[in-house]
Amino acid sequence: MKNKCIIALLLFLFTTLGSYAQTSNNEQRLVGTWVTEGNEETWIFNSAGSGTWRWGTTRYGAAGNRIAIYWGGDTSILEYYLSTDGRTLILYYLDGSGGRLLRKRP
Repeated sequence: MKNKCIIALLLFLFTTLGSYAQTSNNEQRLVGTWVTEGNEETWIFNSAGSGTWRWGTTRYGAAGNRIAIYWGGDTSILEYYLSTDGRTLILYYLDGSGGRLLRKRP
């Protein structure tokens, strides 16, 4: 029963967040290319709610300080914090793991 509730919540979040991908101010703040501090990994958030990570291309939605990322059959929920200058993005999975990304300038 617990798994069904979690799946229903994730589906609700993803469909709700995805329905306004073009207009979400939260998503617009994330748009761009981000790299880990050691440049080992690159995360790209596109304005249309799509993105690219080491696992491939995916869809995402953001609301409040949460991001829902759809990985084919799975959805990951992450908390995020964006610095006031917009140059640092801190991501945390709900299990507490995560890291800091720096905005890559063109």
